Amino acid sequence: MLARREIPTLVDIISDNPFENNYDKIESLDFFIQLSNNLKKIKDANKYLTYHDHKLMFYPGTELYNRSLNEGIISKDYISDILLKRTTARKEKEIDIDKIILVLFRLSLKHKKIILIMKLMKKKWVLDLINNEVVKIGLFLALRLRNMLQNLVSIS
Repeated sequence: MLARREIPTLVDIISDNPFENNYDKIESLDFFIQLSNNLKKIKDANKYLTYHDHKLMFYPGTELYNRSLNEGIISKDYISDILLKRTTARKEKEIDIDKIILVLFRLSLKHKKIILIMKLMKKKWVLDLINNEVVKIGLFLALRLRNMLQNLVSIS
């Protein structure tokens, strides 16, 4: 609705939740597939949308922090070692399936065939394959290279 009215919109996405499972990832994929399908009807929709990917952080005094500490997801030194030393902004080298989903979504706004890849990712065996560290890095680099090449072609 906002893109249709040419209203700039900023969407902050919180990812890297250790308590999410494949079904949660499939729900995210479904959301982005539906959003992409809705946005393809709007000319230049990507001009009005900005997305920021943030890592989930654990703040003391919250149920999430206590659960993460109790389950060993974060260490007792989490506050001094991580929380006080970084922001929620994802570092460029940090790659997980959430970041891949977001990259694919962004690409789908310009290249509608990317939605087919997102639909394929809904298969459990594909999600498991993408969670392999080498495959994640390769896929992300391939998508990044494709995006860089597209930018070079548009500049020429």
